[in-house]
Amino acid sequence: MIAAMLCGGPFAVGSASADTLIYSRSAQLIENPTGTFRDVYDIFSVDTGTGFTKRLTTTPTGLEYDNADGALNDAENLLVFYSYRHRDEAGNGNSAELYTMAADGTQETRISTNAAIDDAFPQWCGNFIVFTRDDFSDGNAGDIYRINPDRSGLAPVVQTTADEFEPDCHSASNKLVYVKANAPNDRKIVVSNLDGSNPVVLTTLPTICGEPRWSQDGQWIVYSCDHHAPQTFDTEIYRMRPVDVSPADGEGDDRQRLTISPAGSRASSPVLSPSGARVGWTRETGPEWTVFWKTIGTTDDAPVAVIDGRSFLSDWK
Repeated sequence: MIAAMLCGGPFAVGSASADTLIYSRSAQLIENPTGTFRDVYDIFSVDTGTGFTKRLTTTPTGLEYDNADGALNDAENLLVFYSYRHRDEAGNGNSAELYTMAADGTQETRISTNAAIDDAFPQWCGNFIVFTRDDFSDGNAGDIYRINPDRSGLAPVVQTTADEFEPDCHSASNKLVYVKANAPNDRKIVVSNLDGSNPVVLTTLPTICGEPRWSQDGQWIVYSCDHHAPQTFDTEIYRMRPVDVSPADGEGDDRQRLTISPAGSRASSPVLSPSGARVGWTRETGPEWTVFWKTIGTTDDAPVAVIDGRSFLSDWK
C-alpha cells in the first residue's frame, strides 16, 4: 500500500512548478482488537513539478504510531508533526505529542512530553510553532499554545473556556487564525494578533467551519465549511479575506466557494499553493479520502495520485 510514483498526469515532468505538498495517508491496516481493523498513518511528500513521492515516516508493521499533520518551516529544512510513536512508554497512553524531523525524514526529535495531554495540529510561525493543546485529563477545552523547536518557550496564546484548535500563523502580518467552538455544531473562524489579542470572529452565522490556513501573502484564508448547507458537516472549501468590514453579513470579506463535491462526497483539509493560485484539498467519499488540487477559478480538479487508502493534506510549500 505505497503511494504511486506520479509520472505524467497532472504533474508531468518538465512542469514549471516545483512546489511540495505534504500529506498523511493510511500506510497500513492493523487488527486491534481481533476482527477489527484500523488505519495507521504516515507522512509523505510529493514534488508537484516532477511528481516524485517520498515517504517521510515509516511505522513498523503492527504498531500504531500514527504520524500526521506535517508542516514545513519557511526554510523548508525542518518539518513539525504530531505522532503517537511513544504509545509503548509507561504513563503516556494515547496522547499525541509533537515531533520535528529534517525535510528528508531523518533526525526525528520529540519536543513535547505530556502524559494525558494531546499536543496536535502544529504549524510554523516564523521560528516557533503554534499548536493545539487539549488536557483531557481534567475535561479542559482545547487551547492554542506556542513552543520553540528546542522545547523552550512553551506558553499559552489563546486560552478560554471554549474549544480553540487548528491554529495557523502569518508571522509577517503578526496574525493568527484558528477555530473556536462553543458547541460541536458551532465552529467559528477567528483571526487575532499573534499573542491572541484583538480576536475578530469572521464567520458568525451558525455554521460548522474549520481547518483555516493562510495564503503565503496573508491576503486570504482558505478553510472548510458548510455555508451552503449550514450545520450539516457537509463541508466544501472556501476562501475569504482576513478582515470583516461589514460584520452584519456574518462572514469575512470576499467569501468565495472553491469546490463543489460530487454527490456523496465532501471536501476538507484545504491548503493553498505558495503563489495562492491553486488550492489542494481532501475529497472524502465513504471510506476513501483522496487528495485533489485545482487552479482557483477553474473546474479542472485533478487527483494528486491514485492513493490506496485514506489521505489528507497538511501543507504546500
